[in-house]
Amino acid sequence: MSERYLSQEWLDALREAATSQPERPGVSARIQYVVSGGPDGDNKYSWLLEDGKLLESALGTVDDADITATLTYEDSVK
Repeated sequence: MSERYLSQEWLDALREAATSQPERPGVSARIQYVVSGGPDGDNKYSWLLEDGKLLESALGTVDDADITATLTYEDSVK
């Protein structure tokens, strides 16, 4: 993956790569990610998982997240 980390292009490529994941009925969630201390400041993005499939991945925030994962840029790169 050559897209810039934490860019919309990176999120799109990640979602495309995940299309081969098997369906997992009932594994659904809206996840908000907050990555602090990056080269361009803090980054926020979200994922929408339905039945184990990554349906949406977008920069920004969502109001109705089921869970929020907050981590440092350094940890997110690992």
